[in-house]
Amino acid sequence: MCHARKYPRSWEKVARRLALACLAIGPAILAAQSAAETRSPIQPEGSLLVTEKTIHVRDFGAIPGDGQDDVPGIQAAFDHAASGNATRILFDAGIYELDQPKWNCLTIKVTDGLTLEGAVDEGGEPATRLVRRHDLHVSKRYPPAILYVERCDRFTLRNIAFDNSPRFTSAGTVIEKKGDTITVEILEGLPVIENVQPFCANLWDPETRTLKKVPSVTFGGDVDKHKEMIWKRVPGDDGRRLSLTGDHVASKVEVDDLMSWHFGYNGVQVQISDCRDLRLSNLLTVNTIGFGMQTAHCTNIAADRIVFRPEGNQLAVGSRDAWKMYAGGGEIRIEDTHCEGVRWDAQNVHGSFMWVRSRVDETTFVARKRGGTYFPIEPGSILAFWDGPNPVERTVAASQGKSIQGNAEATLTLTEPLPDFVAEETLVSVYDWDIPSYTLRNCTFRNIAGCASILRNRHALFDRCTYEHIMYPAILVGASVNEGEGTFPQDVTIRDCVFRSSGWSARHDAKGCVGIRNLHGANGLYMGRIVLTGNRFEDSDLGIDIGDAREVVLENNTFKDVTTHWQVDPGSETNLVVR
Repeated sequence: MCHARKYPRSWEKVARRLALACLAIGPAILAAQSAAETRSPIQPEGSLLVTEKTIHVRDFGAIPGDGQDDVPGIQAAFDHAASGNATRILFDAGIYELDQPKWNCLTIKVTDGLTLEGAVDEGGEPATRLVRRHDLHVSKRYPPAILYVERCDRFTLRNIAFDNSPRFTSAGTVIEKKGDTITVEILEGLPVIENVQPFCANLWDPETRTLKKVPSVTFGGDVDKHKEMIWKRVPGDDGRRLSLTGDHVASKVEVDDLMSWHFGYNGVQVQISDCRDLRLSNLLTVNTIGFGMQTAHCTNIAADRIVFRPEGNQLAVGSRDAWKMYAGGGEIRIEDTHCEGVRWDAQNVHGSFMWVRSRVDETTFVARKRGGTYFPIEPGSILAFWDGPNPVERTVAASQGKSIQGNAEATLTLTEPLPDFVAEETLVSVYDWDIPSYTLRNCTFRNIAGCASILRNRHALFDRCTYEHIMYPAILVGASVNEGEGTFPQDVTIRDCVFRSSGWSARHDAKGCVGIRNLHGANGLYMGRIVLTGNRFEDSDLGIDIGDAREVVLENNTFKDVTTHWQVDPGSETNLVVR
């Protein structure tokens, strides 16, 4: 029998020091020791337990604040981890500057169980900032993504802020209007950039800095139709004045208005695709162009403290959706998130429709999908064929898909015969591309020049969220058939939410704080049970605009300074239950 030998405490200390000295010889341990010894202001949760699977981007040459391009160093750390050498990559506090290669700045593919983790400040905010250095006006091309992640199961991203230099937005006070020419004085700290167009422009109240209750001044493509509208620098006054000529804008603004605009509307800043069990936490976006973040065909997402927020005098963050998630699966849970200052939708959640192109035989057909990305449809998946508002479901036995000229096409074989009514252009819902469980809880949305939440999936819960100064319906429930975004919601609960000063402009022909309506090509009772309970509506013309749903239940909702509490589309036979 062997017995553990006991030594005096002094010998134990010596033994520990000798062990550390020996371990320090190995380069892999040196990297881990470096990560443990150099601390950010407050360490990321769990970072004290640094293991041999943890690496630090500084050990690959990425040093924040040194003015150098950090893409090579960070990408080297990513590639090292992708080779199976690490499961956790740490960043220091500070600014990492990212110059643009031809494609994306930073890319991670096919890496299981990887965590990217930044530092936090004393208030718990992300202290690690990735800043994309891309001068759109010099390069004349939209920037690729800051971060591109593909097929990385159990991927975690936390404690990171995203920014751009120069930023892709500006704002100013209208100080003069003569005919179809306006002059603005740019707010302090914002970029004064001429020879650009005013994409996605909006008006703001100069006292409260909230969106004015008017439609957007410009959108995206409408500016392309007015090439003559170009900001020009006005001499003098420290060079902070710009003028713009064109009745398309001048007819909508007045002196003393605050106006924001963007330098474009395309692109994606953070793209995450085909990931299972995705974890997002404590992320901050202060500026973007196009979509702030997209999660495509991701299964199971847990997210908290995802923040889109302007800094300083900046009024707006970005010119498109803050976070678009589509063709996903599993359970999506989003909590304690804050979003303000985006031109389009804060969250756009949708699946994708397909249309029948041709019948091949009794059980096989060819279908197309709008948009070029084809996501797999696994055997056993359920399809719904729509004959008016009445779907007939079938099970997939086999599928084969591809992309053709900007659209996706698939040949699908079923376990049973096709429904008799199926013909060319029959609408099909693919439940593999429909998030079966979406929960949004304790989230805040303000100053959104669009909708706060677009819901085009079947099942959802909106719980204890706050919506203020949302231009379109703060929550819009319904599919957009012409855009190919669906399916039709069937089981949605909106409870204990607060809606203020929202819904003054129409979307899907619906106004109000909550809109229940499909867009084009689906007139009828396609949607199922929609329940609104315990919500508070304030300072709005219309509370709830209802249509295209078989049953809508309103219970224990309160209304203050709301002109019309709810209305039902005259062309709809919705079964409305009020308690």
